[in-house]
Amino acid sequence: MKFPCIEFERSAAVCGSGETSLIFNQVTYREQVNLITSFIDASNVYGSSEVDALDLRDLFSDHGLLRFDIVSGNQKPYLPFEKDSLMDCRRNRSIDNPIRCFLSGDFRANEQLGLTAMHTLWFREHNRIAGKLLEMNADWDGERIYQETRKIIGAMMQHITYKHWLPLILGQDGYNRWIGDYKGYDSNVNPSMSNEFATAAFRFGHTLINPRLERLGNDFKSIPSGPILLHEAFFAPERMLSEGGIDPLLRGLFASPLKKPLSNQLLNNELTEKLFHRSTDVALDLAAMNIQRDMGTTSP
Repeated sequence: MKFPCIEFERSAAVCGSGETSLIFNQVTYREQVNLITSFIDASNVYGSSEVDALDLRDLFSDHGLLRFDIVSGNQKPYLPFEKDSLMDCRRNRSIDNPIRCFLSGDFRANEQLGLTAMHTLWFREHNRIAGKLLEMNADWDGERIYQETRKIIGAMMQHITYKHWLPLILGQDGYNRWIGDYKGYDSNVNPSMSNEFATAAFRFGHTLINPRLERLGNDFKSIPSGPILLHEAFFAPERMLSEGGIDPLLRGLFASPLKKPLSNQLLNNELTEKLFHRSTDVALDLAAMNIQRDMGTTSP
């Protein structure tokens, strides 16, 4: 009996790397092409190219807004639906599930509902700030409102990252040692992402993912539909639209502790046994993929 293999595609390499190169006259390490911006500039909201950014904008109102297709029962907008873009959406769309994936600056916004909720929150925050800027500056056109709002959103993400997140991840002593106080922009610093960070170090975050997403009401008690197991939250935008929107998910995220890394289960079983199970011939294994990607990206 034959079993299908786990789908795995190696990242594209920079020309001349990962081989004995006539260009470099030596054996060179394999380096990948980075398709997203290397700066913390809210590219996950706006995209990493001008084409993606324009596709997400409401260019008709001239109010600097991001576009949307539908709103919630409280008249809060959701991300627009993906239509003809090149995004990799593993949505199992059928007669029973006609909902398309959402479109955001990061094509992974649909991977699981917690991530989708966060993308929706930042999208709404852009439109909220843009509306305030329009009230305060009636003479500004949509382009200026959009760009000024984008600066603010990027600054908010930088503040959260350096003031609140990294000190917790590295510890205050580690933060002071490896990062320290901001001393101003230095154009001589290479901002690109290293293979060691992308394929190995930063994947520690996978060990912090809980096997289920809590969904809490205004009283911070579970909503009637209850928590949702992670494997049921993969590429499932219809579950968010029909089961309370983003609020229960966001409450669950900030009211729940991170998963404790265990020696016998660094990644939870939802990620190692059931990853994207509804959209692939065989469920993926994130741990195995991490190891394979780490082994395959930096070797000469």
